[in-house]
Amino acid sequence: MLRGADDEKAWPRAVEGFVSPEPGEHPRLFFRRSEIPELRRRLETAEGQAILGRLKKVLGGGEALPRYYQAATEAYEDAAAAGSRDVVSRIDDLLPGGQSLSGTDLLDLLSDEESPEASVPRPPWAREEGVYLFDDLPTGAYTVSHAAGFAFLWVLTEERRYADLARESVELALRGQRDRDNRYSLVNPGGMLRAGPSLACYAMAYDLCYDAWPEEFRRELALYIQNYDGGDTGRDGGSRQTLELLCHSPRMFPTSNHWGMQVGGATLALLAIKGDPGTDAALISRHLEAVTRNTHALFDSGFGSRGTHSEGHHPTRMTAAWIGPAMTARRNVLGEDWVTGNPNMEYLCTRWIYEIVRYGDNLHVAMFGRYADPGFSRRGLNGGDFAQGFGYSPREHLPALKWFHENVIDPRPLDERDFDAVEYPHHAVQAFVNWPLDVAAMNPADVLWQRVYLDYRKGHVVFRNGWHADSSQDIAVSCSIGTRRGYGGVCGGGPVMLLAHGRRLELPCNLHHAGSVSYLRAAADGSGVLSLVVKNTYLAVDFSGASGADVLVVMTGDGAGEASHMAVGPTAVKTVESGWQMFAVSVPALPDSAFRVEGDVLHIGAQTVIWREGRLHLGKMAESEVLYENEGHFISYKEPSPDPEKEAERRRRELEQQLQEQLSEARRLIAAGQRELARKVLEGIIRQGGRTEQVAEARRMNDQLLLDMATDAIDFGF
Repeated sequence: MLRGADDEKAWPRAVEGFVSPEPGEHPRLFFRRSEIPELRRRLETAEGQAILGRLKKVLGGGEALPRYYQAATEAYEDAAAAGSRDVVSRIDDLLPGGQSLSGTDLLDLLSDEESPEASVPRPPWAREEGVYLFDDLPTGAYTVSHAAGFAFLWVLTEERRYADLARESVELALRGQRDRDNRYSLVNPGGMLRAGPSLACYAMAYDLCYDAWPEEFRRELALYIQNYDGGDTGRDGGSRQTLELLCHSPRMFPTSNHWGMQVGGATLALLAIKGDPGTDAALISRHLEAVTRNTHALFDSGFGSRGTHSEGHHPTRMTAAWIGPAMTARRNVLGEDWVTGNPNMEYLCTRWIYEIVRYGDNLHVAMFGRYADPGFSRRGLNGGDFAQGFGYSPREHLPALKWFHENVIDPRPLDERDFDAVEYPHHAVQAFVNWPLDVAAMNPADVLWQRVYLDYRKGHVVFRNGWHADSSQDIAVSCSIGTRRGYGGVCGGGPVMLLAHGRRLELPCNLHHAGSVSYLRAAADGSGVLSLVVKNTYLAVDFSGASGADVLVVMTGDGAGEASHMAVGPTAVKTVESGWQMFAVSVPALPDSAFRVEGDVLHIGAQTVIWREGRLHLGKMAESEVLYENEGHFISYKEPSPDPEKEAERRRRELEQQLQEQLSEARRLIAAGQRELARKVLEGIIRQGGRTEQVAEARRMNDQLLLDMATDAIDFGF
């Protein structure tokens, strides 16, 4: 379904009007040299300044090398062994130019007293034995993307000191300094999947600082990347960790979380040096052909139909963190559009709008598969989902993504937000470049055509009751059946999970390897009915309120378990004459009197549920349509056009927002005495016509402006 019926390869498509970079033209991975002036203009905005501040924070201040470093010298090193070293001496050995850090710089936080410089209490990573536990280093500790962060500051300011700090950060890595997460480093990373991202981060720095560094150094670094050999690894079969292997022989398979990190990292490394002086054009071309094949393999089998990975949620994020930026780079360097026509890329970030629910201070996701976690942690090298996603998601999704980030992901005031850069500088760089400052945030209900998410190839479905300003009202029901196994037999299947009223409920069922989706009907309010084959399981989700509950989930069939198996949550079990046993879960809990069986119909309040002709049916359901149906060899999957009235209303609001912004600009120009420019803005609003309040206001302002200008001219004449 990813390939168009009339086109052998619906993707990638050619970027219209694309001009290839000249040899030695940099930057180019995330933006082109011609875009730098516009990026610098972002510094004049409140958002630009806030993101810049965040970049400096995750750099450890941004004006010098960071004060805190990973102590381990090997990947996966035991915490106690790393902590027993003389950390200060180790960093002194790594610093370029004979520099030295005083002992207090690294060890002042080892005491029980609060550090006056850091203004934080003794952190959890500080122990009596020394520095250890890579996951708990303070914000600003050295990372594999510090070099890229400093390099971006040079791009914005052209201040030489930032280019020097970027180079020193690279030299630290070449001498063996590891990331805050000791699995990542240039020298002896912890396996091929760690080698890809590590190499990519220093390739980002090379791309950003190309024009600032001495020719000899950048040529040496380009050749280092081209001929990269990170040394032996005891993991991934004990192979060498080379760029050659990352491109031609990635470890594991496309259905493994390892694949995308290797392929995405290798792609970024290759595109950073492609065509540069001293590099081997034929070798790089051969490598690019290999990563292109491997990228197609990832989307053909590793992902499903809408960005769900074979191994579940966390592997989706691990892969997206590197394949997403790699596709952005392919657009800028090769003129290839891997998003349009590829719903996996289109929904790689947008899927989280359906999945994530905020209750209080915590983000929740009903995660499935390998490394599943009930929360949505934004820490770590594989975070930055939205900072990166803004760069590759379809433009029509950006209003919803922006609203969701501002209201759900990080609803704090502007000056307190992290802009998806929690620990790593390159996430702040991508946030600065990609944040849609020119897009008005809009509730996803006004942008997306459906409140039900479906990846039919991987068997993952989410029903959501919408997106509310008060996030405590958000409810999501997730069902993952894991239609295909990931590497080692792992798949994304599991129980049905319900996020509602601040609780995470696991329903009594087992859908591991349950087959596939055979039928899905979705309603405008997020309700729906779902049929699964192989285990003959049927699910109905009701947000209508007809039952008397905010959400009602009814399940029956071979995949449904006994209600007594539920650890938490209100339940009711009813048996109908057809012999099908159903269980129903409602939030809030409904009394037993709300449930009544008449023949083969289950009544729950004013709602009715019936199993008939191989499907569950809801008696009261908002306007709905069949989104997916699989009967034998016939498969249909509809993405209907938005409701015409709703679409017209959305466009009207968007137009009014744009006109309002133009009116504000006109007022600013008038206040600054730039009347002619203000008139051009006002006339532009008037030419758009329509009976909006903004057009009427523009006419009034324009008439007053002409009158004032004429009066001034008369006064001047006298």
